[in-house]
Amino acid sequence: MAKHVASDSEDELAHSPAKRLRTSSSLPRSSPPDLPSLLDGADELVEVEGEQQDEEVEGGEKGKGEAEEEEEDFSMDENSDEDEEAVRRKNEFNAKMQARSRGEGTVAQRGIIERVELQNFMCHKLTTVDFGPQINFLVGNNGSGKSAILTGITMALGGNARATNRATKGSGLVMEGATVAKCSVKLRNRGPEAYQHHVYGDSITIERTLRLNGGGSYKIFNAEGGLVDDNRATLDSILDAFNIQVENPMTVLTQDQSRQFLASASAQQKYNFFLKGTQLAQLTEEYETIQTNTQTMQAAVDKKQEMIPDLKDAYKRAKERAKDAEAAVGQQDKLEQLKNRLAWCGVDEAEVNIGKGEEMLHKEEETVNKITSRLQEFEANKATADATIADCEEAQKETQLEKDEKEPVLQRLKDRIAATREKAKEWAQTNRTVNATTERQRAQIADYDRKIAEEKKRLEVDIEALQRPIREKINKLEEENLERAQVISTSTQELEELEADRMRLVGDMDDVKMKMRAVNDDVEKIKGRIRNIQASKGNTMLAYGQAIPGLLRAIDSDRGWNQKPLGPMGRYIELVDHKWSALIEAVGANTFNGFVVSNEEDRKRLFNLFRQHRINNKVPIIKLAYDPSFDCSASEPDRDVLTVLRALKFSNEHVRQAFINAIQPENAALVITRPEGDDILDMRKRNVRTAFSRDMFQILRSNENRAISRAVDAWKGAARISPNVEDQIQHHQNELRRVQGHFNEFEAQSKAINGQLVAIHRQKDILDRRRSNEKQSMTKTNRDIEKERQKLQEKEPSNIGGLEELREACQDELDTTLAQFEDAKRLHEAAMAEENGTEAVEQTRLVEEEIKKVDKLLKSIMEQLNRAIKDRVNAEMAINQYNTRLATQEQKIDDLRASVEREREKLAHLTEQALEICDRPQGGQRQTEAQLRKQIDSLQKALKNRERQQGATIEEILTELSNRKNVLVEAKATVASLNVLVKALTSAYQTRVARWTDFRDQISARAKLQFMHHLSARGFTGKLQFDHNHMRLNLRVQTEGGVKRNRSKQKDAKSLSGGEKSFSTICLLLTMWEAVGCPLRCLDEFDVFMDAVNRRISMKMMVDTAKATDEVQFILITPQSMSGSTYGPEVRITKLGDPNRSQGRLAFGTG
Repeated sequence: MAKHVASDSEDELAHSPAKRLRTSSSLPRSSPPDLPSLLDGADELVEVEGEQQDEEVEGGEKGKGEAEEEEEDFSMDENSDEDEEAVRRKNEFNAKMQARSRGEGTVAQRGIIERVELQNFMCHKLTTVDFGPQINFLVGNNGSGKSAILTGITMALGGNARATNRATKGSGLVMEGATVAKCSVKLRNRGPEAYQHHVYGDSITIERTLRLNGGGSYKIFNAEGGLVDDNRATLDSILDAFNIQVENPMTVLTQDQSRQFLASASAQQKYNFFLKGTQLAQLTEEYETIQTNTQTMQAAVDKKQEMIPDLKDAYKRAKERAKDAEAAVGQQDKLEQLKNRLAWCGVDEAEVNIGKGEEMLHKEEETVNKITSRLQEFEANKATADATIADCEEAQKETQLEKDEKEPVLQRLKDRIAATREKAKEWAQTNRTVNATTERQRAQIADYDRKIAEEKKRLEVDIEALQRPIREKINKLEEENLERAQVISTSTQELEELEADRMRLVGDMDDVKMKMRAVNDDVEKIKGRIRNIQASKGNTMLAYGQAIPGLLRAIDSDRGWNQKPLGPMGRYIELVDHKWSALIEAVGANTFNGFVVSNEEDRKRLFNLFRQHRINNKVPIIKLAYDPSFDCSASEPDRDVLTVLRALKFSNEHVRQAFINAIQPENAALVITRPEGDDILDMRKRNVRTAFSRDMFQILRSNENRAISRAVDAWKGAARISPNVEDQIQHHQNELRRVQGHFNEFEAQSKAINGQLVAIHRQKDILDRRRSNEKQSMTKTNRDIEKERQKLQEKEPSNIGGLEELREACQDELDTTLAQFEDAKRLHEAAMAEENGTEAVEQTRLVEEEIKKVDKLLKSIMEQLNRAIKDRVNAEMAINQYNTRLATQEQKIDDLRASVEREREKLAHLTEQALEICDRPQGGQRQTEAQLRKQIDSLQKALKNRERQQGATIEEILTELSNRKNVLVEAKATVASLNVLVKALTSAYQTRVARWTDFRDQISARAKLQFMHHLSARGFTGKLQFDHNHMRLNLRVQTEGGVKRNRSKQKDAKSLSGGEKSFSTICLLLTMWEAVGCPLRCLDEFDVFMDAVNRRISMKMMVDTAKATDEVQFILITPQSMSGSTYGPEVRITKLGDPNRSQGRLAFGTG
């Protein structure tokens, strides 16, 4: 049987059921195992005897002396008389047992068997047996497989096949004809002490599989039938938790064990059953192991103690020898010091190297700081230039907006002047018409005057003499007015002619100024192009962007290209005629900045480089595989049409193909002016789809053939496709001189026109003053004429009155015409004053001057912008140079740092090696390695001479002394500690043996009382005789008849009849069961040797005991019939049928 170790404490064992333990140890635990109840009845036993309890056994232990006294008090010798005290104890115990028998034990909530299922196991094909929670009887004919049920329980719960006495191994239990057998047991798992209820639920099913070819396995299921585990260790844990001990002979008595126990168990066998069932035997084995180990340890201690004198002598001899070597210790110490310094010599050298390296590193870092400072200055300059450029561009935008606002105002003023000129022309026509009318009317008046004069000749001379002076005066005044009218008319006509001349000159001045502004704009554009070209003179690639040179270097250094990218495309393109430079730069725009790749992998790689160098995302990457057969000549127009493609020369055919695919230049014609573009499209030239004019327009045709033109945005960057920078500059400078010549011509014209306008203004002022004076004189003369006519009319005879009335009517018409003329003149002059052509001209001049100032400001802004661009280019070039220097310097610093770091690692390694030898020597003059080695060699030679004289080195002598001393000290300490340990183990062993004896005596004393109580069920008396020294247990029984005949005669078990012997053995079994803590009690064929009376009494006694026992399940197997038995609902009787018949779920009943 497997050994079991004790529970957590021996004191616990006196009060709780013994636990099934599955590990063994060479040494016992601090307390013996719980030898169960002794259990609840131990307290009762103490009360019966009324003795003082031992402090170490709480509530259930009694001293050994009390147990022996009790044994003596309850010996049932027929010749001895019971004293009154013994009778009182016995009566009290019996009363308590009777009270207990009337009660009902509680049903176990965990650890009892609810069902057993066997499949191909021994004689069972498929059998299922359900068990009650308290008492179960398995009945059936011989061979029905009752014992196989018990064997299945033992095997399913981890038992050994040999322990069942049915087979030597598990394969022997497989049913004949089958290859696999299964036995499963369903255990209850309820209550507060359930095992992992959250995992298993209210029941745990353990299934064991046995195979005919050997081997087997376990499966553990929860209440729902789900597989939880298949590990034997889990099964052991469950059995330990439920305290199930299937291999304890007192828990499961197989058929053979039961028969042996009932029929032929000897006193020694009964005692062994007693020890094993109460687990005292296991404690005995473990205590013997403790004793053996302790004795072995004591023997070792004694042997070490005998060696100590020899160790002392050896230490003494080594000490005396060391005294002789003390003279060489000084030399040895000095040698050690020199060796220590030699060990640290490399460290000193490494430290010197590190110091030099750090000094150099410091100098290089200062250089980096200076470079960084300069780099920051240029970066600040670049930032300032960027800010200035941004400000200039903003100012340029605002100034241009201001100019754009003033130009419409100027145009309105010009329109106003033109309208004034038109009104002046209309007034001149009106004036001529009025002059003609007045001349006609004056002629008619003169005719009337002539007729009147003729009539008056016929009158008397006296009237003529009276009227002659008056008429002479009137005639004189009218002649003066005629002269004045002539002067006014002449002045007015001259003023009109001067105004017409002035308006013509103002228009000419406007035209000249507009041409001057246009020419000035051309001058500024040409100067800007020259500056851009000069900025890119040092590095033509800068024309494509500041980051392009770095990008090209990165492309050249990358070796991962399938085919190296081509770009910028403009570097492979040359302009044939410079006059198209500005237009083609605008048409090509960002395409000239683009790059050409042949495959997607190269495109992704180039795109990553774009991101690294922050290339503008407007720069295209054109993916196009080179086609050797590419030819676009069929889609080109006739040779007399200049196209964008024909205006360019390509040095790389792949770039040419990409450029053609990108913007279709072969179908774009180049013309001088926009009207020429309209003409060439109207002519519908072959393969001409669009045209670009040199004045920066693109001309198209819509789907409805409607003319469309739109301005082309000029390229604002540096020129990229001209073949030679100097040629570009020379070309633009020539263009600049030509345009400036035109500006000078226009400026001379402007001055001449301005002089003519000043002369006209002076002459107009003279004529205006003359006309005004003549008008005033004429008005005064007209009043004088009117007065004289009144006088003449008073002297006229009545016969000429009609003519005079007609003349007056004609004169009235003339006056009316003149008055209307004067009114119209006033309105005209008022309108002219309101129109204020002179003011409009002045305003025009002022607006033109403002526009000129804006143009000047724009020019200043552009100059500042160009300077800022130049500063930024210079700063970027300097930044690139200093970045290169910084990278080189940083690499140098990294190399120095790596060198210093290697020296530090070397220093650390040398220091670590030196520290393994000794701590760093302090003080002393630093010496070289050669000097130290020379001194070391000298001392080593001196020490070797001394070693030859003493036969050993100083180290060996001192080491021997140290070893001898250590061995002696360790031996003494070991002996002392082992003596303490041996004493402690011996004391612990003696304590445990004494307590084990107390347990044994307590259990045996209780067993005696229990045995007597169970015998009394048939009126028997008797006792248990324990011979602990010889390990024997004898039963002494006096039957009922014997008591009546002879009270002094008690029989040994061998002298009893078969039924009496079986009954007595059952009493003994029930007594021992009281000391077992397992919740299962299994007994096979307990009544095989009983007659009907003993069987009936034994079964009743077992049933009553089982009913009164708490949380214990009984499984009793008998071949006898249980029909007609009535034991109550606590008893379940299951009858097994013939195993050869079909087995299903077995019927059961309650007794």
